[in-house]
Amino acid sequence: MSASKKSSLQVRIDTLRKQNEKLQEKVAALKKELKSFQRLHREDLNLLAAIPSGVFLLQDGRIVLSNEKANRFLDRNQGELNGRHFNDIVHPDHVDFVTSANRRMLAGKPAPESYEVGLLTREGGRRDCEISIRKIIYRGRKALLLSAADIDSKKERQKKLINVQKRDLVEIMAGGLSDEIGECMRELDEVSDAIHGAEFETENGPYGLSVKVDSARKRGRMITDRLSLLAGKKRSPSRQHCDLKSIVQDCLRQIKPQLNSDAGKRRINVKTYLRALSPVEGDPAELRDAFTFVLRNAVDALPDGGDIYLTTEENAGFASVYIQDSGSGMTDSVMERMFDPFFSTKEEGSGGLGLSLASYIIDRHKGSIDFASRQGQGSTFIIRLPLASQQPRANARQKGSNIRGSNILMLFSDDIVLGLLNQILAAKGASLTALSNGREAVKICGKNRYDLILAGSEFPDLITGAALSVIRERQPELPIVLIADRHEAGSLSQSNVAFFDRIIEKPLDFDRLLPILSELIDEGPGPG
Repeated sequence: MSASKKSSLQVRIDTLRKQNEKLQEKVAALKKELKSFQRLHREDLNLLAAIPSGVFLLQDGRIVLSNEKANRFLDRNQGELNGRHFNDIVHPDHVDFVTSANRRMLAGKPAPESYEVGLLTREGGRRDCEISIRKIIYRGRKALLLSAADIDSKKERQKKLINVQKRDLVEIMAGGLSDEIGECMRELDEVSDAIHGAEFETENGPYGLSVKVDSARKRGRMITDRLSLLAGKKRSPSRQHCDLKSIVQDCLRQIKPQLNSDAGKRRINVKTYLRALSPVEGDPAELRDAFTFVLRNAVDALPDGGDIYLTTEENAGFASVYIQDSGSGMTDSVMERMFDPFFSTKEEGSGGLGLSLASYIIDRHKGSIDFASRQGQGSTFIIRLPLASQQPRANARQKGSNIRGSNILMLFSDDIVLGLLNQILAAKGASLTALSNGREAVKICGKNRYDLILAGSEFPDLITGAALSVIRERQPELPIVLIADRHEAGSLSQSNVAFFDRIIEKPLDFDRLLPILSELIDEGPGPG
């Protein structure tokens, strides 16, 4: 072989060797990528397996992935469903609905984010489940991620939870009944002891014994009447027209002895903003009981004295009564059980039937009773009852009439105050905007004109003037009212006080508040 051929062959061998080295490097990189992909794939599978509900990943209507929970739910082997069309495992009655819902979700059109559907097991059996669906991108393409929850298991868990709650309720009721009936028995025991002892001839005598027997009888009758009401044994409320304002005033007279006790150590002030309302239909005696129960609850919330505010409003075919106290508020655990029969936070007293009876009575009258409470800020109960006539009551011009049609910006994080003011001002016809921070207030005041700003004292940037100074520059004559409790109002510096046109203390006295707001709106710059 000639030298030139040998040289050419050597060049070729070297070239092939370099190409081989590059190929080996590529193979090594591919092996590394494959291991990384396999690791990620195992992690994906482990993640899917760890999800407590059944999961299906769909692309083009076919099942790309399904976790072990989903396979077990449908009695399938691992991987058996992969590659099959999802409609193959959907009950025939639901195929059209599922197809439509999934297509709309993929297309970005309005579609249900969850629905109930029957899925088929390997043997053709049906398993009902609740599907939650989301559109995602999987490996660069649109996909649907479905989560399936067993409805039967969910219902079974709910059933167990309800049974536990029923047992707790029975225990509470048994304890309450024991206490109530025990009081009757103690009074009767006193009568029995007196009859068999010398007391019959002395201070008690026949008259004293008669009083004790009557007291026990009345208490027993009260217990049975209230239990009959809770058990639904009492007749439907009578369909007569009731004057709600008069009923509330009667309740106030009834609780008046409770407002001052302990030799004047506790003093409770009741401030009212009661206006004439259109009549409601129902049983006046039952409604009187309901409002009395809620008012007594407000009194019990003020062991050291305080204020109770009563306000009535009429709007959109409903009469509303607001009962607000300046007490310490309720904990979450108390709020959860507040309407449970025989639940009470008091060691002694009515046995805890009051609020549950009030709720039942209002419900019987087709109304609603809602509440809001925060520890350290008191509680507010809102009772709504439908009017006997849907026609609003015609009346003269009322206090706060300038509020109608006004544009009011409300800045509160205190949901109790915000909720109550929203109810009252909306009923007056105001247009309301509610925000939760000062930065948003500055932004929105730069775009819109307002007749009034109502601000809560819990906003530090408002109190320090960071936001208010900007708002004042943009709308210098815009009235700004601060809502604060007495301690917060008293701790403001003179420079901070100057930012506000008025400072109104909590609890809110609506008899004073609405005329003040109306006057400020009237004096303000008005809509721009």
